[in-house]
Amino acid sequence: MEKFQQAKEDVGYFPSYEFVTLSNPSTVWAEEDFRHVDRFFVEHIMGAVLEDYVEVTVEQRQSAALARAASLYRGKFFQEAVSVLKPLVDDAAAVVVPKIFLRWGMANRQLKNIDLAREGYRRYLGLCPDDEKAREAFGKL
Repeated sequence: MEKFQQAKEDVGYFPSYEFVTLSNPSTVWAEEDFRHVDRFFVEHIMGAVLEDYVEVTVEQRQSAALARAASLYRGKFFQEAVSVLKPLVDDAAAVVVPKIFLRWGMANRQLKNIDLAREGYRRYLGLCPDDEKAREAFGKL
């Protein structure tokens, strides 16, 4: 494949197969049958494809980070999910994908960082006040 790719200017290779097979299984698979890739992981891969091949918008870049964090969260890698979202949350005024704050709150809740969890939920609910499920979770903090 590498020789073929090098011989053609308009051919590229994106390692989506390797993304799946070389990543931690608990973040990749939607079911334990190892056939169904988790939708958040697919969104993460597609975000990487967009980053590599086209100019992406701020919303697309943030959505890709959110998908990565959601995949990590699903695999119970809460600290890693927080790390992915931290640069976005630190620049809160630039966030255009409100669920970034929700996922930040959810991950911090799992880490017992209750003040950070509350702040994440508070910011999310400020942007999406009609989300009853998030409001209920916030109330339990």
